[in-house]
Amino acid sequence: MPAGQMIPRVREMNEARGAAGAGSGLRVFVSAGEVSGDRQAAALINLLRQLRPELEVRAVGGPHLAEAGAEIWLDSRGAAVMGLGAALLKAPVFLPKLLKVRKRLREQRPEVAVLVDWGGVNVRLARWLRHLGIPTLYYLPPRSWDRRARREIAFLVEAVATQFPWSKHILSGGAARVEWVGHPLVDLVQPTVSKAEAAASLGLHLKGPVVALLPGSRKAEVRHCLPVLLNAAERILRELPQAKFLIAASEETLRLKPKLLSSLRARNLEAIILEGMDYNALQCADAAAAVSGTATLELALLGIPLVVIYRGSLGAWLQYRIMRRAGALPSFLSLPNLIADRPVVTELIQREATPERLAEEVISLLRDREVREKMKEDLASVCRQLGPPGAIRRTAEMLLDLSAYGRLRRPALQPTGAKMEN
Repeated sequence: MPAGQMIPRVREMNEARGAAGAGSGLRVFVSAGEVSGDRQAAALINLLRQLRPELEVRAVGGPHLAEAGAEIWLDSRGAAVMGLGAALLKAPVFLPKLLKVRKRLREQRPEVAVLVDWGGVNVRLARWLRHLGIPTLYYLPPRSWDRRARREIAFLVEAVATQFPWSKHILSGGAARVEWVGHPLVDLVQPTVSKAEAAASLGLHLKGPVVALLPGSRKAEVRHCLPVLLNAAERILRELPQAKFLIAASEETLRLKPKLLSSLRARNLEAIILEGMDYNALQCADAAAAVSGTATLELALLGIPLVVIYRGSLGAWLQYRIMRRAGALPSFLSLPNLIADRPVVTELIQREATPERLAEEVISLLRDREVREKMKEDLASVCRQLGPPGAIRRTAEMLLDLSAYGRLRRPALQPTGAKMEN
């Protein structure tokens, strides 16, 4: 389907809304938990403000949504965890706060809501919003990368904006209007200066190889994975003395910056510490070692060959193994492999995620030009499956469409498998 036909346009919407007396601000509720979801939700809100300057936003979210002008009802930082055990530990603190959000939704009803990823919380919110009769769009639905995902969410909301074409086919047929809008990272992962200019601004000489280290954004990821990355970097430097390192530091990593600097000194490592996903700087990398997550897809869009690692607590690992053996999880963990549905990048998970093995894989990418170029081609093929640019605008138009017409044509919501009435 051509990009221009991916969703219907809403050119007449402002005129229709003006006739209805839309002088007051459009009230939107947003919920995003993960750091990546917070960033993508903020990008959506920023674009919506261009279309509707009078926008009023209340949110469950983090610093990116706050910077976009949202009134934060609940700070979601620290709430995103991996594993049932970690979730149970968070629940006694987080759930009462979330119940207060439900009360505020009832008292200060938004005209429309948008939920971004974060299925563990947002599916619950979708049920509450449905009960309150608030038209809801699910942006980047949970497990949308999974070609076997269930359709439950399509019966809980009025609209779904998904980033993968197969997800549209899986979710279609429910109560929701489902559209493949493409992936917002295609819009967001755009360096603004050349590689040479970026290197010069960092004081980075590109004579030797440059390796990017990405330790993840969750507290547990940083705790378990950052030492592995630093120990691997130490081994890489022994083999390749001219190697230089970039560390894409999340908010959690920056919180540990004094300890990080001490660890670097102890290993005689010099590294440039970046604040977050600095695409201008990261484009200078010849290879990367990254914790599994959205960052792996961002590296793919930058065309950087990578090795993916993941280490977690023993409990999280046991849960992962049980679910994998039960067939509840796919064969891969990283997004490039999940999207390609084949091994494009090497995944080193738990016991395999050792500094020795990681260093070996990264050095292989740096030394073997043929292997490196083949991975670049494969990553480019992955990125072509993300759709054309414009995902954020297409989603914004869907949300405005829903705000204008959602209540008028809201379908009867039925449980999965139930017969839909005309």
